[in-house]
Amino acid sequence: MEETKNSGEPPSHRESQSFKQNYAGTFVAETKEKQNEPVGKQQKENDPEWEPLPMEFKIVLEWLRDPRNHNPVIAGCAIGALFLTAVYALFAALQWYAMLDANKTTEKALNISQAADVVIGRKDGTVGEFIIPDNPKGNAGIVLYFQNSGHLSAEFQWGTLFDQIEIIPPTKEIPRIESHHRFSRMVTSRNRITGATKGTNGGVLIGGDSLYVADLAEFPVDKIGELQRRAFLINGIFEYCDALGNHSCKEFTVFYQGIPYKQFRLATENACLPSTLEPLPKLDPNWEYICGARREDLHDLDH
Repeated sequence: MEETKNSGEPPSHRESQSFKQNYAGTFVAETKEKQNEPVGKQQKENDPEWEPLPMEFKIVLEWLRDPRNHNPVIAGCAIGALFLTAVYALFAALQWYAMLDANKTTEKALNISQAADVVIGRKDGTVGEFIIPDNPKGNAGIVLYFQNSGHLSAEFQWGTLFDQIEIIPPTKEIPRIESHHRFSRMVTSRNRITGATKGTNGGVLIGGDSLYVADLAEFPVDKIGELQRRAFLINGIFEYCDALGNHSCKEFTVFYQGIPYKQFRLATENACLPSTLEPLPKLDPNWEYICGARREDLHDLDH
């Protein structure tokens, strides 16, 4: 009886050994699974801020990895590269045009700052004066002032539109006052091959920041008192050009106020009208106008 009872109860040391074997096997299996997992995956799972990739992004990646889609991907990359190249070329062209515009602005500013600039009158505002000789038997005269306020020298020409000064009102007490400086166009041309220059009715050279005194007319000195009490008009033209190729032509009217003012004033000053200037002759093809020719004149000669 005692022997049978003992045979129904397993020994305690066998249960302990079986438990140890099962636990050790489970621990080894779990350790192998953890060792087989990628390190990055373990770190990401341990990172509380890690989030898995969105499903849409995974679908895109799988589509890109598919060999059947490689050709469309390459074609799309080529189109994208072509588009980026076109955008870069467009920006480069815009930068180039901006640089050209900046250069033109700089050149224009330099031209304005250095160009000749001839105006009627001295810096103090004096437009003209009577010149009275020391010899009472000599002739008196009238002069006009032309000031070059620019830095470059100006090739200058001037003259009156009419042969005489217009007295207001006309009187027999003052004889006809004539001016021998009737205006004639100043034209300079250059040979395209040799570089030689020639001019017609060449004017005078006014240096930069210099004054030119133009003698308008002479009359008997005993008539100056009567003339100073009268009013009269002087109608004329002046033109000039400089080394930068700038050309200017102006029509002007100077008004002299008699007693009590006795002062010359600039009444009008306007750009020359085409009808005022005589047409330019057509040059030999080897020659070109470089001074005294307006753009309108050159256009007419080319057609």
